[in-house]
Amino acid sequence: MLAYVQLWAARELTIHLPRPWERYFEQNNDKIVTPSVVQRDFQRIISEIGTPTRSPKTRGNSIGRVQGQAQTLRTKHPVVKKQSKSTPNKQKAA
Repeated sequence: MLAYVQLWAARELTIHLPRPWERYFEQNNDKIVTPSVVQRDFQRIISEIGTPTRSPKTRGNSIGRVQGQAQTLRTKHPVVKKQSKSTPNKQKAA
């Protein structure tokens, strides 16, 4: 719903530029602009207005493991096996 409100608010800033295969549409802003037309032109609107957010900072690469540093080996644990279920026939015989 918020996306449609945003498109509705930006409808007045939209320039209707029909695609090449939409020859029957005129380049006219007086017509009712649909949300799909506003969405198509939204990249241009955002680039003109700008956004309130800051651009992301580059972080670079991490230092990683120091050369010559040995990795600690993982501790090995014994395998735990579950007991098999007893069959119903053996319980009746007992």
